Amino acid sequence: MTNIPTQPRERAIQAALIGASAGALAIGALCERGRLSKPYELASSIGVLGAAIVAWRRARARGAAAVTELLIRGVACGLAGDVVMGKVLPLPERVYVPLGMLTFGAGHIAYVQAFYELAQRRGLTRRGAFRAALAVNVAIGALAWQHYVRNDERLVLSYAALVYGLLLSVMSGSAIALALQDRRYAPLALGGELFVASDLILGARLLRGLNFPSRDEIIWLTYIAAQALIVWTASDPGHV
Repeated sequence: MTNIPTQPRERAIQAALIGASAGALAIGALCERGRLSKPYELASSIGVLGAAIVAWRRARARGAAAVTELLIRGVACGLAGDVVMGKVLPLPERVYVPLGMLTFGAGHIAYVQAFYELAQRRGLTRRGAFRAALAVNVAIGALAWQHYVRNDERLVLSYAALVYGLLLSVMSGSAIALALQDRRYAPLALGGELFVASDLILGARLLRGLNFPSRDEIIWLTYIAAQALIVWTASDPGHV
């Protein structure tokens, strides 16, 4: 299998945008004395989206834009979810969480499609790897929901969270399946698992009232790290 040579200029721009995303969070933490406010959080999401767009422009010139188009869709859905969950829009209170799950869920579907496209392009199609990774991740996701998210007083929202969590488990399991076949995708798998961790804490906060110091900051940092790792690894010209 022949690797496509990397293009240092575009990768440097991507690195700068992801660095700017991290910088926005660092500046926000300094300005807010350890807390993160919505403008800094959204700026960090926009930085990761910019990195995905840079990858798409490069891939389009090479006639290989399918993966990066899906990455853009995934990050854009995440940004839309950030806007919804951050209550930037004046919506009825009961709408925020379900709409947020829908937008983030659409992003996970795009990521699963991107990982499938990667698997086809790279010949990483061992069924055993995908079956094992998906089975383990879905089982862990269901158990995590049962122990940390389910709230019998809010059953409708709890089961919506279960469906969302299982979709998230499929996304992260697909990333792990790629890494099992090619270790260069290990950062992609890490990104998927960080997404799981971030949303598990968020779900426990929303439905079970989980609270600990810097909870919201940890949710955001793991989420942005997940998005950055997914975009950086999946858009590497040597991997696509």
